Amino acid sequence: MNNNVIELNYDSSFIDYLSLTSGINYKCIPYKPKAFIRKFTPHEKHKFKKGEACIKKCKCKGNKCKNSKVCNLRKLYKYVFYIKLSKNRGVYAVLCLQPTPFLKVLDNTPAFLRLEFNPSKMRDEDYRLLLKRLIALFGPTLAESILNRAIVTRYDPAIDLPDMDVRDYTYHANNKQVSEFVGTEAKGLTLYLGQRRGSRCSFLRLYAKLKEMEHKGQQYFSNYNEVLRIEHCNKNRIPLHELADQPSPFSSLKVYNDFTDDDRFSTRFIKRCKRYGIPHALHKIKSEKRRRRYLRWMKKYEVKLLDHDELGQQFKEVSQDLLKNLKIAT
Repeated sequence: MNNNVIELNYDSSFIDYLSLTSGINYKCIPYKPKAFIRKFTPHEKHKFKKGEACIKKCKCKGNKCKNSKVCNLRKLYKYVFYIKLSKNRGVYAVLCLQPTPFLKVLDNTPAFLRLEFNPSKMRDEDYRLLLKRLIALFGPTLAESILNRAIVTRYDPAIDLPDMDVRDYTYHANNKQVSEFVGTEAKGLTLYLGQRRGSRCSFLRLYAKLKEMEHKGQQYFSNYNEVLRIEHCNKNRIPLHELADQPSPFSSLKVYNDFTDDDRFSTRFIKRCKRYGIPHALHKIKSEKRRRRYLRWMKKYEVKLLDHDELGQQFKEVSQDLLKNLKIAT
């Protein structure tokens, strides 16, 4: 096996998104809409009213709306609140209450409460403020119970690779039979590895971060021409206190140099790899013998792009810091 080792100075892994629900019975939550809304700051009330107005005005499906996040969440929950953590840095936590009938169709036992935020943007003072706001909203005992009994419904560990693009290499993930490219070269391609439709699934997503931010009209300060972001979106539900015990999120990812000029691979297989990705192309091969032979040939093009042991340790440390900031005992 002729493995190439690519040395990259990539950033440490981080959690780009975290969604929590809690098994607290709704009868235990002292929730009356008007009285509850009064506990929010004027800025938070303005954000709530702005989201309410957007829902009534555009009646959008969340695809082309500036408040698409609120629109999508309002499909699932009746009340969607913003908790301001840092207005200057644009850091918020989103609190959702009272599931809608639409969510009850997707989930037989939906949680009454949902909390989500971006840990990669959070600082120590943001966590302290989040805990302070939760205590102000629910009281100290109930706020502690909500976090201690929290279930992670989705978390997205991520890593950024400098000066790389999706097309620089080809990618495969073990036990993934579905893959597809979404988007265009101009706006930035996104490669999905794994089934991304479903309430409990996990998949890898690779995309050009700078192109995505530019397309959204947002600024992303970087010293590099492009940044390839690799995210592992995990929707498998786990207790929050077990987050640090999860396996390395990128251990299934395999990276290959370009093998499209190798005549041993069929033309149809190469075309499917370019259009849909390796998992899809391999899944379409009916002969198990041929599939194994292709995998054996592809090993000669495999490169060691990431140190999985190091990334696994980094993810564990990041998770432990997160739980420590949320006052959760591991």
